[in-house]
Amino acid sequence: RLSAMLVWLVTVGEPLPLGDDEVRLLRTGQLAAALRRRGHDVIWWTSRFDHYHKAYFTSEGEGTLADGTRMIFLAGRPYARNVSLARIANHREIDRDFRRRTAGEALPDVICCSFPTIELSLTSVRFARAGNRPIALDVRDLWPDIFLQAVPAPLRPLGRLALAPLARSARAAFRGATAVLGTSEGYLDWGLRQAGRPRHRFDAVFPLGYERRTYGADVLEVVGRSLRARGVDPARPMVWFIGSFGRTYDLGPAIAAARALADTPCQLVLSGAGEREDEWREVARDEPNVVFTGWLNASEIGWMLQHASVGLAAYASDAPQGLPNKYFEYLAAGLPIVSSLRGEGEAFLVDHGCGVTYDALDPSTLAEALRYLLGDRDAHARMAASSRRLFDAHFASEVVNARFADYLERLAAEGPAGSAAVASSAVASANPSS
Repeated sequence: RLSAMLVWLVTVGEPLPLGDDEVRLLRTGQLAAALRRRGHDVIWWTSRFDHYHKAYFTSEGEGTLADGTRMIFLAGRPYARNVSLARIANHREIDRDFRRRTAGEALPDVICCSFPTIELSLTSVRFARAGNRPIALDVRDLWPDIFLQAVPAPLRPLGRLALAPLARSARAAFRGATAVLGTSEGYLDWGLRQAGRPRHRFDAVFPLGYERRTYGADVLEVVGRSLRARGVDPARPMVWFIGSFGRTYDLGPAIAAARALADTPCQLVLSGAGEREDEWREVARDEPNVVFTGWLNASEIGWMLQHASVGLAAYASDAPQGLPNKYFEYLAAGLPIVSSLRGEGEAFLVDHGCGVTYDALDPSTLAEALRYLLGDRDAHARMAASSRRLFDAHFASEVVNARFADYLERLAAEGPAGSAAVASSAVASANPSS
């Protein structure tokens, strides 16, 4: 292990722990804390704009977390919709601010940059190569491929043409990176296809770890009263969804399934917000079995994890997610998972015996899955036990981030030359026109 190193983490779109204990840390926040505990210096480059709440975190340019992590907040305009021209402009502006502000910074020992955004990834790769520093691109979402799903099928050839510059930039970023990381094997494979090379020893999968937190009885009592006031009823078996109400999710079948289960005591609890919220609230307007809670803070999530019976992963039929954070959040509480994801998501539930997959286009299959899990106590108990064992062994944040920190220490120690032999065919410079 290196005695100390300077690590740059480049990630936008995550919650930031800016003096609020109720913020739930995600991948980069957890990794930054793990690196700081080992004595490393960490700079987290992020955006001033809160992607989830569509408001600014801060007007400041910099800040320091309680553990010593240095935060650099990049400036970009606000946007109201995830798929919009304003968001594209935001990404370009924060990239421009990143390029400006890196000029005065000391070279890091290693960079770990989340992909997307495409612009920040490409600029980070260029910076790393110019300074002869190793950089790992961590695939978090499949951009720009995912954008095509918002384009009607007959117009997708034109969509591909319009997205071609972004696609070239993405390929250039991956070709110039020292290593490709993924939250799942499928995401890693996608990144390697962009890089145009086979896997080598620096490429790796680090799943999304989850930070399991505990709260005192007094806190949970207050939280419980608040959630009950919003209509949550812990006396009934609760099927719980938590996430953003965006384009890759589909709560319509879940609401239809709740309607079909009107003769049962179960309750569908939908936690989150987003651009499709008004649509789904209208669909569920006359459904007494459906409750919308709005966004939940960390202690409210902790309460729901203790009281829910089933974790719902309700994705659209064409959703690109592989193994999303939602899975590991539910596993942390020992919840059986009911999911519409195919591919990696479905195989994961089958292989580990911790959930059931339904057809995203057929609400009756979701209703059937819920009747099965809520009606068969033995099946529910088996899946719950599998969830707990699996989480403790592989997906607890301390397990994942210890491995991740070890990896970054090795990458920094060996430097970019360590992968030169296997990456010699990478582009000489990260040129978006290549």
